[in-house]
Amino acid sequence: PNSVGVNSFTVKSYREEFCQYKGNSKYMQFVKKNNSLQSSVIVSAIAKHQLFNEFKNYWYQIGYYLGGPLAIGYVRKIIKEVELNKIDTLLFVARDGYILQKVYNLLAKNPVENRYVYAPRVLNLSCFGDYKNNNDYFENFVVMLRKVFPAIHFSNNLQDNLKILNYHSSEINEWLNNNRRCYEMYLKSLNITGQNIASVDMTTGAFTSSTFLEKFFYDRFAFGFYSGTFLNNDKVKYITYNDRCFVNKDTEVLNVMELLISSPEAPVCGVENGRPLYSEPNDYEISRIKIIREIEKGILAFVHYYSDLFSDIPIEFDMNTNMSLLEYFTKSLSSYEKVKFKHVYHASNLLNNKYRPIVKL
Repeated sequence: PNSVGVNSFTVKSYREEFCQYKGNSKYMQFVKKNNSLQSSVIVSAIAKHQLFNEFKNYWYQIGYYLGGPLAIGYVRKIIKEVELNKIDTLLFVARDGYILQKVYNLLAKNPVENRYVYAPRVLNLSCFGDYKNNNDYFENFVVMLRKVFPAIHFSNNLQDNLKILNYHSSEINEWLNNNRRCYEMYLKSLNITGQNIASVDMTTGAFTSSTFLEKFFYDRFAFGFYSGTFLNNDKVKYITYNDRCFVNKDTEVLNVMELLISSPEAPVCGVENGRPLYSEPNDYEISRIKIIREIEKGILAFVHYYSDLFSDIPIEFDMNTNMSLLEYFTKSLSSYEKVKFKHVYHASNLLNNKYRPIVKL
């Protein structure tokens, strides 16, 4: 056109425009490393959203870019397995199950009965005293008992405390039995009618949520869904989204997943009168709750985008692709993103009273 006097200019594709920004190089590296339809769909969605939508909030974007594909991929796996195993009820375990339940009800064409259920590790301790022969769990159990039974003088020595526990077993068992009755009342209030029940949780090492719920539902409980595990366990019935066990090097990625797939509420520390009791939120939790609310909006926006495009022939996002995306993200944080993540902490222990940074900066 220029040669015959017609003014012309090149209109770049949205992906070419997207590639011009230095902060987006991590996404392009990801798609080059993972040469697949699903990675291309993810990065194209990120590029379109960044170029054609008004910036709302950083954490909203993170929910859209990272949380959306992760939630969709895991939920699509759950939908398939529910049908194959004829599951009639899903129990989405707090806090990880909060957003997963919403995504499930949006994506499943015929969603089965589902409930949002509180079943944290702390309740396994307070209802059964099950510290799984784990020294860390036992120490947390002793901390819990110190508050409930101030007259019992526990030691700082593990073996001494085992003897003290045995000596006071009668009163401690009475407390445990009462806690179980309270939890049974809570479950009854949820009106769970299913006869083939599965739980939904994220990462696990001890399989606590599914083994805990199985103690109340007995033969009605089929298995637990987990995004992934740190070990194989032949004694527990479970299905995973990830096709391998996690290792220590996965920890930072899993920490980010924990932030993405969570709920805007404080940790639950017990159940009373059929209702959950929440821990008093500290500054870390207050900040996290605000962040989660924005992440949730971003995830749901991505789910609607995905549903509009792939309602007839869904694209599957496998766990390997999602983990690769998160690895490139965490290893290539911009200076702006480092500021955002600098004050984001997560509880690193069973009682939710010790906090660590989500990512190393």
